[in-house]
Amino acid sequence: MVQDALWPYRQAMAEHKKPQKAKKGRKDTHSSPEDAAMPPELAFVVQFRQSTEPDWFSGRVEHMMSGQFASFESHRELKSFFRRVLNQQLAASQGKAGSPDVGT
Repeated sequence: MVQDALWPYRQAMAEHKKPQKAKKGRKDTHSSPEDAAMPPELAFVVQFRQSTEPDWFSGRVEHMMSGQFASFESHRELKSFFRRVLNQQLAASQGKAGSPDVGT
């Protein structure tokens, strides 16, 4: 059986809960401010390479706020990049929150 080349991506998306669309003519409402907020610190662009291999998962990923980028050859490398960048963002935000303001 030949596996769909986009299977790893489709599998990840199938596990992700999709937000419901607002009905036509109604404004989109969210249950909480956290649902409505889409912080740019969490924005990534992922570009997949086209391949004829059945088990491929490669491409390039870039974090939009920091400009950090990496190539990946597996879903583990992609997740590793996400984890590293998000941990850096978390550490930076905790450092700012924990430090006293200059000039006060």
